[in-house]
Amino acid sequence: MDTQAIKKIFSLYDTVVDYENPKSFQEELDRQCSLVLAPGCVFAMVAWIFYIKADTHLFPDFPIIKWLRLGLTVTAAAILILHFTPFFKKRNYVLLFSLACYFELAAAIIVGLAAPHPAYMGGLAMLVLLMPIIPLKKYHAIAILGVTLIVFFTICFGSGTGFKTGRDLYGLFNLIAALAASLVTIVVLDGIRRVSFDKNRMVQQTNEKLKESSREIFRINEKLTKTNDLKSKLLGIAAHDLKNPLQVIIGYTDLLQEKLHKNQLAMEKLDSIYQSSDNMIHLISRLLKALSIDSGKLVLYKRNVNMVRLAESVIKEYKLQAKKKGQQVYFRAEEECIVLGDESHLKEVMDNLLGNAIKFSPPGKSIWVSVSRQDLLVVFRVRDEGPGFSKTDKEKMFARFQKLSARPTGSESSIGLGLGIVKDLVELHKGKVKVESEPGAGSTFIVEIPCR
Repeated sequence: MDTQAIKKIFSLYDTVVDYENPKSFQEELDRQCSLVLAPGCVFAMVAWIFYIKADTHLFPDFPIIKWLRLGLTVTAAAILILHFTPFFKKRNYVLLFSLACYFELAAAIIVGLAAPHPAYMGGLAMLVLLMPIIPLKKYHAIAILGVTLIVFFTICFGSGTGFKTGRDLYGLFNLIAALAASLVTIVVLDGIRRVSFDKNRMVQQTNEKLKESSREIFRINEKLTKTNDLKSKLLGIAAHDLKNPLQVIIGYTDLLQEKLHKNQLAMEKLDSIYQSSDNMIHLISRLLKALSIDSGKLVLYKRNVNMVRLAESVIKEYKLQAKKKGQQVYFRAEEECIVLGDESHLKEVMDNLLGNAIKFSPPGKSIWVSVSRQDLLVVFRVRDEGPGFSKTDKEKMFARFQKLSARPTGSESSIGLGLGIVKDLVELHKGKVKVESEPGAGSTFIVEIPCR
């Protein structure tokens, strides 16, 4: 994922995910009240209008009941209007608390005057049960219920009606049961709201820290990417600038060897110059290959490649090098092992693995190379009798510029780029490379490439 794509993700997170979270429990309640207030006001405005005719018919001596009903409608409408004003935009708790106070106290007065009428007693019990769903602090909710019941009983007994029949007592018991249930629910819901707020607050704080950490990691990664790009450019320039003079040196060395072939001392010096320059060219070529892989500029020119013929040609090139160290290279292969790949890059894979086997194996040892077909894979193996690799070596051996515990046995050079390039080239061919090795027991490198 590129830098611009990551920036777009952060921008989307800021605009869509982020919002102003409540910083206190009071703010959280205010937010919840804002969700309840508008529907509550609409309900309060229209719910009691239908009861006015019945109130007038049942209790003609108490016109206050009708006015309390109408007052509830007016109060709810006024609170709803205030809800949309700038001053009360973040004071929804105060508005809902005011509505609840009027709602409950008006109901207490109405039912107190109408008591012990069973329908009105049932209505008050229902309102008491609905109290917990209003997101108020528990002591506010309990205070409203307490004042409501005090007003109710004061008016009820003050008017001399009281509770005389069994039906009246039944309504009273229902009201008491509703009160008990409401109090328990208020306490429980208050605890749930507080715990939920605390957890959400902790989650939000953690998310903010993670987001800031992610931003910091992104900033560091962006700097590292720019630094790495600059490093790659500088290495590429340096490598190209070094390669041409070295090729000139090798060319002039060949010419001098032809002229001075009778001078043994001069030939030795020229051969040393030639070998050093050739090693440097080889190093630069690997460095340029690694840079092209890292930058994604390496292009594979795929065609059908016979892995058996390719392995034979590589072994032929390394026979002289193995002979100088007294080593034997044994080859075993099947006839048809065709893959779709870039022949030059697959040859480089074999070059690296066979060259390493010769380089790190002691003089006089044997090396076994094989090409075989297993199901839908062509498998190339190189086994040696070298020093083997430790567990630590195996964990880092395919990384760039890694020095392992094994050392070349014939003064050859090693910069730790070969195996990393092998892994990258094999993976570009949708294949895998692995190693089987134990310290002191040699190593077997296995390359698996999908068949054509």
